[in-house]
Amino acid sequence: PALFSSLRLVISGGESLDQATVQALHQMAPSARCVEYFGSSEHSLIAYRERLANHPRTPYFDGQLFPGVQAHTHEATPGSGFGSLYIDSPFNAKGYDLSSDSVIARCGTAIGIGDQAKLLGSNRIVLSRRNDGMMNLNGNNIHPGEVGAALNAEGLANAVVRIDASSAPARLLAYTVSPPRNPSALLTGLQKHLPQYKIPHQIIYLRSWPETFSGKLNASALDFQDLDIERSDWLR
Repeated sequence: PALFSSLRLVISGGESLDQATVQALHQMAPSARCVEYFGSSEHSLIAYRERLANHPRTPYFDGQLFPGVQAHTHEATPGSGFGSLYIDSPFNAKGYDLSSDSVIARCGTAIGIGDQAKLLGSNRIVLSRRNDGMMNLNGNNIHPGEVGAALNAEGLANAVVRIDASSAPARLLAYTVSPPRNPSALLTGLQKHLPQYKIPHQIIYLRSWPETFSGKLNASALDFQDLDIERSDWLR
């Protein structure tokens, strides 16, 4: 505790801190401010907020835009006020991974990647969810659509990409009913489309998709162990 007595500022980025961590920080460093940064790989920095010991984590990120960041929304939902967020700022990444261009929308010099937000006065922004089901794996943002497109390009159509958090560290899994591919050849192909951290750890080849009573894909059943698996390959 003595080492933290002079600490004045704690800055966190990536996933939102859990409340137990925030409370522990305030107990160890009672004079410190705890500030969270919000941003994506494409936008770098969008907004920030201060976390108090009695300020629990919520489904929303309610903060202030960084200086120089300009934001606007499209197609705001009546009632909630949330719309698709577009950011124009000096922090926007230049020449971002072309394989992810399908999930980047453009409005002039502003870019949107599916974040939902509403804008309030005094440069305040409330961010909700991303509409492409973006996941976070060990601090890295993963777009399932981007990974699925890469798998499709390598002959595995309609793959479902999920994170398995039941083990430590968490792993990225891909389920498909396509015919199995040679693991080494598949890995070489995926490396042409994706950085290493976006390549699934494991490819699970199912004989058939689990279905609901009405015959639709039962995605929740992919978390269970009684799947009809033909083969399972580790890529990394």
